[in-house]
Amino acid sequence: MQSHDIASPLRTLHAHERLLIEAVAAVLPADPAAQLRADAGVAMAVDESTLLVGFVLAGHARPTPPGDHPYPVDIEVPDADGEALSIILFADEDGRLLQLEIIRWDDEAVRAPKWDEATYAV
Repeated sequence: MQSHDIASPLRTLHAHERLLIEAVAAVLPADPAAQLRADAGVAMAVDESTLLVGFVLAGHARPTPPGDHPYPVDIEVPDADGEALSIILFADEDGRLLQLEIIRWDDEAVRAPKWDEATYAV
């Protein structure tokens, strides 16, 4: 996510996004956890698609060339029909909050994730 050339407007983070970010920060070492929490405090979200949320951080220019890596936490959330969804939280090359991706492995549409039933594994 290099620019703001997006169709979807910026919005504040949803409660479930904040909870997921906090749960990931809780299992990270102190410095990356502090950075992730700070990023969550200033982040605005943009819905890049129904399965991908990008984060815009005030005052942070994304590195060039762009790159990303997942935070080292496996997150699983059941969908309304019980199918497991994988949630991946990504950082950019500077270790700053970048994106949240939802994956449904059976290729059906995501219905209504049960965010309060998320599980986390390191």
